[in-house]
Amino acid sequence: MLINGYENDPLVDGGQFLSDSLFWPTYLIDTMASHDPSMVTAAFEVSEDDCLSYFRRLTDPDGWPVFRLGLPDRHEIDVVYRNLTGDMGTEFVLCRSGGNSKLDLANVGGHEFRPGLSWPELSPSRTGRTRRTAW
Repeated sequence: MLINGYENDPLVDGGQFLSDSLFWPTYLIDTMASHDPSMVTAAFEVSEDDCLSYFRRLTDPDGWPVFRLGLPDRHEIDVVYRNLTGDMGTEFVLCRSGGNSKLDLANVGGHEFRPGLSWPELSPSRTGRTRRTAW
């Protein structure tokens, strides 16, 4: 997996995680409910300990999972688990197909910036056209 600006980082295809039943509760606890994971664990009927173990796999410094979302206009959004020791976070990057021409959208972590894209900007409009990004 290649993304401009990440050439020296140990990126790995994160697709395998998406089919695991612990991915979404772990992701939600990490991004939205770290102060009280009990609502998430109850909703998904999983244990907090299982999510913590799974989180350790997602944040392995030797392999940074990347989730690639293809957009209709040949661009993609790469969601990168930046697993630097002492500076972990999740980065959202807009790229041309294949990881070229990187544009940082958001960073959730130690030095975060937001808001990234809203759902209407990501999804096709009612007319079937998508919003285009000027380069």
